[in-house]
Amino acid sequence: MATTKENQDKMNKYFKDLAFHLNNALPENWYHVVLGSFYYIKEDHLMDNYQIYYQYSPGDDYLDLLKEFWEGTEDDLREDSIDEVSLILQDIHDYCKKCGDDWREMTFDFYVNGHYDVHFQYDDIDDFNELYINMWQAEHFEY
Repeated sequence: MATTKENQDKMNKYFKDLAFHLNNALPENWYHVVLGSFYYIKEDHLMDNYQIYYQYSPGDDYLDLLKEFWEGTEDDLREDSIDEVSLILQDIHDYCKKCGDDWREMTFDFYVNGHYDVHFQYDDIDDFNELYINMWQAEHFEY
């Protein structure tokens, strides 16, 4: 089957929207964000998961934004922004899949200066668990 290449302008708009909503969800003075979007099979169903970690400055430990969100105080802007991030991730995956680019893992590195990098992985995720997340973190976190 022929693969249709994604429209780069459309992809860049997705990534800029993602960056905008991440920025709204993050606390002030953040430096670097690593977002992982994962698709894996569980009991014959395609499941999705995403992780968002950030640091305040180079060399700092990464903090779990979603954990902070679930355990923190109510904040409508943060909640709306995290909901938008989730929707954008789904839109990106659906669009890429429609274009024949069925990735299983997308990592979005985003810096406070607006620079971002995106990495895709296409191998099936056999066991999505804490070990998998730890290995992903080791590969993508910068210290």
